[in-house]
Amino acid sequence: MALGAIGGLLAGPALPRTGIWFAIFASVALIHLAIRHTGFWAGAGIGVVAGFALYYSQSEWMTAYLGPLPLAALALVEALVVGLGLGLAAGIWSWLNRHRKRLGARYQLFVAIWLPLIWVAREWASCHFPYGGYQWSQLGQAVADTGLAQLAFWGGIPLVSLAVAMLAIGVVLWLEAKPWRVREAATYWRRSLAALGPSALILLLALFTPMAQSAVFAGHEASALRVVSVQGNANAGLLANPNPGSIFVKHLGVTEKFIAENGNKSLALMVWPENSVDLSPLTHPLVAAELQSLTDRLGAPLLIGSVVERGPDMLNESILYTPGSSTQPFYDKRRPVPFGEYVPDRAFYRALAPQLIDLIYRGYTPGKRVGTFDTAGTRIGALICFEIGIDEITHDLVTHGSRVIVSQANNADFGHTDEAFQQEALLRLQAIATGRPIIHASTVATTEIVTASGEVLSDTKAFTPGWAEAAIHPNTAITPAMACFGWLDYLALALAIIAALILLDLQILRWVSGKSQKRKIESSETPRKAALKTLVIMPTYNEAESIRKIAGGLLTTVDSVDLLIVDDNSPDGTGKIADQMALANQRVKVLHRTEKNGLGPAYLAGFAWGFDAGYDYLVEMDADGSHRAEDLLAMLAAAPNYDLVIGSRWVKGGKVVNWPLSRQLISRTGNLYARTVLRAGIRDITAGFRVFNAEFLKSLDLSAIASAGYSFQVEMAWRCYKANARIHEVPITFVEREAGYSKMSKKIVFEALWRVTQWGLGR
Repeated sequence: MALGAIGGLLAGPALPRTGIWFAIFASVALIHLAIRHTGFWAGAGIGVVAGFALYYSQSEWMTAYLGPLPLAALALVEALVVGLGLGLAAGIWSWLNRHRKRLGARYQLFVAIWLPLIWVAREWASCHFPYGGYQWSQLGQAVADTGLAQLAFWGGIPLVSLAVAMLAIGVVLWLEAKPWRVREAATYWRRSLAALGPSALILLLALFTPMAQSAVFAGHEASALRVVSVQGNANAGLLANPNPGSIFVKHLGVTEKFIAENGNKSLALMVWPENSVDLSPLTHPLVAAELQSLTDRLGAPLLIGSVVERGPDMLNESILYTPGSSTQPFYDKRRPVPFGEYVPDRAFYRALAPQLIDLIYRGYTPGKRVGTFDTAGTRIGALICFEIGIDEITHDLVTHGSRVIVSQANNADFGHTDEAFQQEALLRLQAIATGRPIIHASTVATTEIVTASGEVLSDTKAFTPGWAEAAIHPNTAITPAMACFGWLDYLALALAIIAALILLDLQILRWVSGKSQKRKIESSETPRKAALKTLVIMPTYNEAESIRKIAGGLLTTVDSVDLLIVDDNSPDGTGKIADQMALANQRVKVLHRTEKNGLGPAYLAGFAWGFDAGYDYLVEMDADGSHRAEDLLAMLAAAPNYDLVIGSRWVKGGKVVNWPLSRQLISRTGNLYARTVLRAGIRDITAGFRVFNAEFLKSLDLSAIASAGYSFQVEMAWRCYKANARIHEVPITFVEREAGYSKMSKKIVFEALWRVTQWGLGR
């Protein structure tokens, strides 16, 4: 665990501006050494720790914007993704190791290729989920200024990351094999070649790339265009509070200085950064007039960045001013940054951290079209700030005919941190991947112009007013990375899925679905004599519409049971109806609770009542009609032989009625996740229709039950499983409620997911 944490922390100084790029190889090597000889669960646990350290160390600059809490939250979310990836890597590594003797040198070869591809698949997942992902902390960023960066020409940033992972893991494998102890030279060379061969081939490809670029670009580069990118060194942060118009004035001042020093020098395009015009030209006519006048004096198009309102939408926008033109085409940022430029699911996150969420008081509307402009005799493609890390954005610009890419950024929120320098690493990698020169304009640090091969032609000093000026060649060539866009991601994802399927092979699936329980049942004692005293516990909250019908049907169909209605002070009068039913029928009992504090406490109160009353069997049953009384007959018939009988939707013969496919998929996925994480052989571990043997239930420490929501069902089943309960699942037909409303919510789902993950990691 400590080795993984150290490896994660080493990833921080590997990125610019510190730039100790070779530390990234040590980082990956140590992380994989930490998961060596472990399995999926141990590897996943180590991965969470390593992932948290990795993301926290590489994105420490985020604390300058919103403090340490958002960074910790981001690092934790991404750490879970890293944990999943390293769990797969550890599991497949362990599986291959079991076949090591039979595989021979192929063992090293398989690991040297498979594990790096799983890392690439994990990076893809981090860059896409949740809320569009976080396109930072890719291995390729660390080596953007080395020869390995040229591999982006063939497969984008993912191929550069693959090269880093292959080199690091290849060395680990070579050391693991201890080839210096092998007496036979042939064995030595086979193992060494298998461990280091894939990374050696990819190094050769990197060396060959400049020649390939020359061949592909030949005849596709247009005449040179002189371009200028302006850096105003203005505090244009989202949370800054500058004097209105001061940011515009600073960029205007730098531009006037450029004009004064360069006179009528021929210019094709000038670019200002994101948010460089802090008074919207759409609502401030004087600002619009000043920009048009400036453009006319430049004699060249000017691309500026501003926040504007168009109708009800607030937009982060690039606007193009052209000499002598009264129309200004524009591009609206397509991928606003979650928790920076808008807050997804605001109500949910505001309930968790209202002061932080309220800092992001405005939400930008995503743009609808690809940002291309026909100007300066060519077609330029525009993107804004963090979009430079989104491969799909740059690919769209190329496929829509862009020959030059403009990147406008506002790095002022992050002060004098490394954020801007890390962003420029992504910029240079994307230039190589797209085969397009990139004009980058930043408010504070640093503005630069980059060729299609990633060479920096001109740049500015950080946190200083100035401009970058250079001649660039628009390019129409299509790189392999663009022609076969995503090929490596698809390959990596396919191999990650194959790894997951191997780890969940048929034998494991049979075991998870109850094979081990079957053995327990077959070896169990003689079936116990059936007990007749059975109590059905039915928690209610606002079930006035259905309680009479459901209770009446139960008592008529199953004449050997009593019914306990546990009402949580329902405001719709359910409790009063229950009291009336109890007066009319002695088999009906009522337990009133003063407040609604969850399903779990309601059932626990019912269990305690049933214990005191001397019942032999305690039944959990919903009050909404989803559990049928006729299915309870079959469950009670099986009850004498078991400690827990579950009415299951997901065993053979079980089914659901009136559920959409999406609801079924959510339920099946939740069950698969819970029983896999907990390694409990129960097909419907989330089911709420159950018969407990009261004596067995008394043997459990019910005071330790921590769940309040629907995770209570998972926790109860898991505790029974750990206590070696004899468990049986009876197929039932689950019917969606017709009256009332479901009590399920995002909070309840989150509680269940979080608790199951906690239990699994602590198992």
